[in-house]
Amino acid sequence: MRPRDVVGRTRRRLAADLVTELDRIDTRIKAANVELRELVIASGSTLMELTGIGPSSAARLVGDIGDIGRFSDKGRFASWNGTAPLEASSGDQRRRRLSRAGNRRINRVLHVMAIV
Repeated sequence: MRPRDVVGRTRRRLAADLVTELDRIDTRIKAANVELRELVIASGSTLMELTGIGPSSAARLVGDIGDIGRFSDKGRFASWNGTAPLEASSGDQRRRRLSRAGNRRINRVLHVMAIV
């Protein structure tokens, strides 16, 4: 398709620029994933073996959590990342809700892992 008017030519040029930019960004993402994969493997972590955890998620977990041994039990870890339910009872009604506190980045990684 060869546009014959100025608007068509401009539209075609802009589309070609966007495709070129997307290709460059895609190349950078692939290079970053390779580098993150190598760094996570070098840390001795086996997180990428879990379903739903890729190089960027594993790097986020390793970087933000550090040594998992710093949490005395799973409840403390759940509270830290915002996945521990909170009491939201009133009177005779007993209920719980999810916490909006905690490390939201880790919470998101765990959520994506659970969805996958």
